[in-house]
Amino acid sequence: MIGRAGPTLGAALVLILAPGAAAQRTAAIFGTVRDSVTGAAIEGAQVGPVAGPLVLSDAAGRYTLTRLPAGKIVVLVRRLGYDPAADTLTLAAGDSIRRDFALVPRSLPLEPVVVIAIVAGLIALFFQNRP
Repeated sequence: MIGRAGPTLGAALVLILAPGAAAQRTAAIFGTVRDSVTGAAIEGAQVGPVAGPLVLSDAAGRYTLTRLPAGKIVVLVRRLGYDPAADTLTLAAGDSIRRDFALVPRSLPLEPVVVIAIVAGLIALFFQNRP
């Protein structure tokens, strides 16, 4: 009877300890995203590994990436109106590294937009008053 309870207890301990063990094999990166000219926080910047899920920076420019695999990782930061920024970091299991980014503003060349509005009543009035 003890022989049968042993494996069950062992399996239960593995299930209980597994999430903590998995967390120890990963790392985290956190920091802020700011405008390089004004120093203002940039909300809505996309931050993440080149080949992985992205997070958005909050109103204070803060971001946190969790559950990153240990090893070399390229973090890319981008936001419309700014040049993208990237950094290569080497993460060890259990690391929690701060990395702040300062994005350089970039003006976007846009094609002109022409809006033409025609008011049917004015056109009819124009042609009505003609001799």
